Amino acid sequence: GAYPPRHMQPPPSGASDGTAWLLEAWNEASGNISTWPESLAMGTVGWRRVKGQGIDGSPLASRVSGTEWSWAGIPGLAFRPGGELKTPWGSGVWGAAPKGVDFHDKGFCASAGEGCLFADFGGALHNVRFEADLRRFDSFRLGDGTNVKGERKA
Repeated sequence: GAYPPRHMQPPPSGASDGTAWLLEAWNEASGNISTWPESLAMGTVGWRRVKGQGIDGSPLASRVSGTEWSWAGIPGLAFRPGGELKTPWGSGVWGAAPKGVDFHDKGFCASAGEGCLFADFGGALHNVRFEADLRRFDSFRLGDGTNVKGERKA
């Protein structure tokens, strides 16, 4: 497991006052620990990733919905309508990654022309960046930065 980031981002609007207080306390404490390690973990950003989020209104998501892919050469990854993700390792969720959020992904999504999608499964969160012709993708696993490539099957 990775350390949480030093300064976590705020939770979604509507979170309780207690959540806001804990976030402020966390950020103050971690900010005052000079030896706090750098981390690729998302911290509170994961609170914002829900099945089908951002699909409506995303040209990339509409192009990817209903397609099938391989993940690291293993077939069986399917972006089903509504944000359901089928993988060889069980079910997951997908959607359009919100813009303007620091995913601690070293600029991976910021460099994607059409933006990124997320594909979360197996207890891991992934940002996915597609080639313009939708033949291949690169992914960035949040937390450790592992990169996996995929190819379109159908």
